[in-house]
Amino acid sequence: MIHEFLNERDVHNSTVCVVSTFGSGRACCFLAALIAIAQINRGILPKIAEIFKSIKLQRPGATENIMSYLTTYLIVLDYIKRKLGDKDINSKIVDGIKSIRNIMTKMHEGAHHHH
Repeated sequence: MIHEFLNERDVHNSTVCVVSTFGSGRACCFLAALIAIAQINRGILPKIAEIFKSIKLQRPGATENIMSYLTTYLIVLDYIKRKLGDKDINSKIVDGIKSIRNIMTKMHEGAHHHH
């Protein structure tokens, strides 16, 4: 997703504007993932909750919910998976991605049953 249009040099040097017609949630996920990826590339272990707090301080209307966190983790894990290639740890990352997707699917289905 992100890595399709931003190479690592661009991630380090970019000023990013994210516009989403679906509200602020998706923009926050995208920005949080970009920040986390930039931190990973600098050898810093990203703290997703801290990143969301920082975004909310700069944009008070930003939404923050479990789906935002899960989506951000998915993007970051997918980036790590692509960056690592075929290393042993990758199977654990793939398992993690599958687990998060399963949780999101169940939450999405649950949300539709309550309406």
